[in-house]
Order: sequence, then C-alpha cells, then structure tokens
Amino acid sequence: MPNHLPTVAVIMSVYQNDKPNLLKKAFNSIAEQTYPREKIRIYLGIDGEIPQELEEIITDCKLVYKIERNEKNIGLSCTLNKLVNVLENEDFVFRMDADDISLPKRFEAQVKYMLENPDVDILGTAILEVNENDEKIDIKRYPRQNIKKYIAKGSPLAHPTVCFRKNAFEKINYSLKMRLSQDIDLWFQALKKDLRIDSLPEILYCLLINSAFFKRRGYAKSFREFGIYMKGIWSLHKLTHLYVYPISRLTLRLLPKTLVKFAYNSRLRKKLLDKQE
Repeated sequence: MPNHLPTVAVIMSVYQNDKPNLLKKAFNSIAEQTYPREKIRIYLGIDGEIPQELEEIITDCKLVYKIERNEKNIGLSCTLNKLVNVLENEDFVFRMDADDISLPKRFEAQVKYMLENPDVDILGTAILEVNENDEKIDIKRYPRQNIKKYIAKGSPLAHPTVCFRKNAFEKINYSLKMRLSQDIDLWFQALKKDLRIDSLPEILYCLLINSAFFKRRGYAKSFREFGIYMKGIWSLHKLTHLYVYPISRLTLRLLPKTLVKFAYNSRLRKKLLDKQE
C-alpha cells in the first residue's frame, strides 16, 4: 500500500456503561485494519467517570492519540464536537462506536473512494447486524441517489460507519440540543448545505444489536426524532407528501416494544427502505 496515504482520525466516545470486552474488540478491529497503523489516530472522548477496567483497556491501546475527558456525562453530541475541535492535520475523520467492529478493509476502502471522488463529503458503508453472540441478524445497505427524498423514510447512513471529509465540519456540527438522534439532525444539516452523501455497498462494519438498542428507541427518542424529521423535511422540501413517513414511524414506535422489534426486522420495512424515490 502506498506510504503517501493520508493520516486519518477516528472519533469515539466511551462512557461508564460501555462493556470492556466490546471496547477491546472495537480497538482491535482498528488495529487490524489493512490501512497503515501509523496513519491511524484515535481521538477518544471519555464522557464522565468510567470503571478502572475501561481505563486499563484505553491505556493499553497504542492507537489512542488524544483523549478528551468530561468531568460528568454531557452526551454524545458535545463529546464528538469536542473531538472535532481538537483534530490536527487529518484529511478524513472516521466515526465508530465503542461496542462495534470495523472490518479489516473499512478504512482502506473508504479512503480510496474519497480520494477518487473528491465531490463526496460524507461516506458510509453497508453493515452487518449481529447479536451479542456474534450471530448474523441482517445486512443493511443504504441509498446512493435521491438522498434528499430518501431521508424522509429513514437515515441515509449508519452513523458509526461514516467517513467525513474533515472540511465538512466547517459547515455542519453535532447539535448541542440533541442528546438523541444527533445523526439524523446532522444529515439534514449536510443536505441543506448541499454536501454530498454516498454509501459503499460493501459490508465493512459490524453493528451490535442488543436489548439496549431497542431500549434507546423509547418514547423520548421517538418524539425527538419526529421533530427532527418534520423540521428537516420542511427545510428541504416545504409542502410535500413526504411527511407521511415520520408520522407513520412515530405511530409505529408508540406500539408495545415487542411489536416495534418485530416491525424493525420485518420484510415490509426492509422493502420500503430499499425502495428509492
């Protein structure tokens, strides 16, 4: 691999409820990238006090380049903004969560595509959803066209798979008002600013789907997300039939959690999201 490849940043947040074994796996998946290790810098946000076991795993990770500590838990949006503000000379910024795995060719593939397509500002990938036993649940791919219309249906990107061109953050930022659904708000910001979003069809990321995943989709998140969609759709399209999607989504999420989980994994939902306008 060429040694003139750009240095990349990885922004991650860790807090007290993260599991040490999963954080270690996440770090290992970065260390095992086909992209040169010396070109990878992890910018880690520690959001409040964390257990000693997490501290030890962080200390042992040689790729951690800079740490930003919050005295108390201030949320993901604030933590990620702090990390963006201390970035150095990296051209590309990767997102990753502390309980997921980047597959070995992720960084190489995304950087290659970004270098070959300088008009792309934000690039995601397809994901493999797995449970706590590393068993496959589903594969999800994301749209590559008509993003401004598609976003009314659902997120056009899996947030932790994203690679940003660093200068994109001159136009967008994680809203400090958003402790929930900050990614959807960010994509609406990007589309309003005419930043180009794309997504690779290759599966380059393993996303953990556990009981906490569905707990995060509670009523507070549902109503917050509904507001983001309604405001965002208005900013892009004004009066449009597209409002039917967030209204339907909110109605669904007010159902009992067992039905929500069933609907999330249903073929009908997958077919609807796969259809591009």
